Amino acid sequence: MRGAGDLRSPHLLPGVALAPAPLVAPGEASSGACVQLWSDYLNVHLHPRSLYVIRQYMHDGDCGCLEAFGQGESLLQDPGCLEELEDRLHFYVEECDYLQGFQVLCDLHNGFSGVGAKVTELLCDEYSGKGILTWGLTPVMSNMGDAQKNLYRLMNTALGIVRLSSHSSLFCPLSLSGSLGIKPQPPVAFPYINYNASLNYHSSAILAAALDTLTAPYRLHSSQGSMMHLADTLNFSGRKVVAAWASVPFPARCGYSLPDTLCAYQQDVPWKLLSSCREQKVSHCFAQSVVLRGICKESPTSPAVLAGFAHAALQPVQGCAEAEHGAMGQFLLCWGGAR
Repeated sequence: MRGAGDLRSPHLLPGVALAPAPLVAPGEASSGACVQLWSDYLNVHLHPRSLYVIRQYMHDGDCGCLEAFGQGESLLQDPGCLEELEDRLHFYVEECDYLQGFQVLCDLHNGFSGVGAKVTELLCDEYSGKGILTWGLTPVMSNMGDAQKNLYRLMNTALGIVRLSSHSSLFCPLSLSGSLGIKPQPPVAFPYINYNASLNYHSSAILAAALDTLTAPYRLHSSQGSMMHLADTLNFSGRKVVAAWASVPFPARCGYSLPDTLCAYQQDVPWKLLSSCREQKVSHCFAQSVVLRGICKESPTSPAVLAGFAHAALQPVQGCAEAEHGAMGQFLLCWGGAR
């Protein structure tokens, strides 16, 4: 999967290096000081049936936290909890004129990986034939000193990836962390964004921008694709786990066409890996989905966003020929991918 950019970002001028723009929010939220709960990230009011609060565990603290895969899994084995979840699910499913499937966003590093595993299992059993696209989210870990917490995190992540992918049509890890393992790695760095990786308020904004672009192909009214079509295209031979890349923003240059911009990156591609896995020097990509937002035929140099799915890193652009099917078709041909 590949992703790119902030729609509000300026174009890059040839030969001019721009300083990274700080990622800020209105008021005190820019520092992250006032962000304590998940509800602090919302600017909309949710329907009461959109929520199900797990009251058995605290959201934070040294004890009473949902920190193990088994704890989360056991929650949905309780008949009362399962009934509440199914009631909310059926309420919205019955309101749908055309149900493509479900998007599941789930933490991998804590006990919610177990909750997500049971939820995807429920969806797979009750709505077979519908798409289930699951996104496993992991924050940038700033404190790696606690050995026991590191072990929990690693086990939760491993179990979550295995179980979530087995019950999903497609599974993609999403994180700005450099690694999901024991050894810490520097967080993902974007050349045109200055953000604080330790603040979930900042990192979640970047991941949300990429996710909004990645999912555009099956969310737009003008699109003829669906969630299942996308999943079937990418999960060849039962391989359901994909990787994500993003360029935030995509470095569209003023006065340059899209092929010219892409061919300028022969050695260092403009997108960054968002799935905390090791990039392969040799590409083994057999399928990909690429989304470019903000560039139209009339104005090929407008602010752009690029996003897509892939199973492996793509090779740099080499010798792009003249496009016969437009800039995006040329891009896919140059990179050896399949739509």
